Amino acid sequence: MFENGPNLRIERRVVLGMPAMAALSILEGFQVQARSQESSEKLTFDDFVKRVGSMAKQLIADANRNEEDYLYKVASLAARTEGVPSATLGEPFKGVIRTGLNYRGSGIVVIQWSMEAGLKYPAHNHPNYNGVTVGLEGECRISNFDIVGKAPDLGTPGNFKVQETQSQLMTPGRVVSIMSTAHHNIHRLQTTTRRVRGIDVMTLVGKHVGFAFVEIDDASRNSEGIHEARWGEYSER
Repeated sequence: MFENGPNLRIERRVVLGMPAMAALSILEGFQVQARSQESSEKLTFDDFVKRVGSMAKQLIADANRNEEDYLYKVASLAARTEGVPSATLGEPFKGVIRTGLNYRGSGIVVIQWSMEAGLKYPAHNHPNYNGVTVGLEGECRISNFDIVGKAPDLGTPGNFKVQETQSQLMTPGRVVSIMSTAHHNIHRLQTTTRRVRGIDVMTLVGKHVGFAFVEIDDASRNSEGIHEARWGEYSER
């Protein structure tokens, strides 16, 4: 069974804490790339994972890889995909988010997930992974962060700083939360008044080392979107 028609669209990144001309330049560059990749051809989910898997193998093998270019291409393909098959979702992790596997192979994994209304999934990172998120149902605020300077090793004590780099409302059909291994790799999710469902299309570039939750002090945010933070629980899974 396939859900959600072909009207997927790419959501522009929201760049915070940057000079206006610099932010405009980034957005214009993204629009030029997106236009160059536009096509009237629609893809099935099987076509999508086959093409992304082929690109992922090349990316992983390339020592001079360009993750930004790869991610924009993935986003463009996602915007032309006719739908996503249903997935069996497990019990809520941390009582908040349910996940299930849509696809694994060729260096990529497609995870389907859902959250009920009025819930927050805490900030966490995805070391050595890049990816994009696509909305399937409902609404969800996704905020991404970069580490400013250096941070302690995963799961070890010590304060560090993070800067909010993206803040987007995920709705059905939108491609959001474009993250590389170097940028926007920390994110958190907040649902609104409705149940939400989406997919993460992720590529492992390097060794899987698990992930860590990030405790972000919202009260410490300054005018540049910089917060005080510390590592929370670390998981090797």
